[in-house]
Amino acid sequence: MKSATKEDAQVYEICKQLKNKELEISYEKIMQLLTTFPSEPWGHNLLGCWYEIQGDVILAMKHYRAAYALNPSYDPSRMNVVEFQLHSRHTNSIYFHQEAK
Repeated sequence: MKSATKEDAQVYEICKQLKNKELEISYEKIMQLLTTFPSEPWGHNLLGCWYEIQGDVILAMKHYRAAYALNPSYDPSRMNVVEFQLHSRHTNSIYFHQEAK
């Protein structure tokens, strides 16, 4: 599996856009990320974040689970799945990406 280090700038930019509710541009960039790296978890996790921000928890969970299935050790998707399953989600605790603050 390829490391995210080369793509970190792009992923962090999307995280920032999501946190700032720049939903249209972040969606386009997430789709590009998924097209370029379909077997990596980051794109699905970010798309899950996008859907959760939109209020569509069903699609959010589907993408969090897809990210988890691609890489169970990817902490952001693992934490998103766990919190959803425990029904302990707070709106300010979406896990976008590792080390993204």
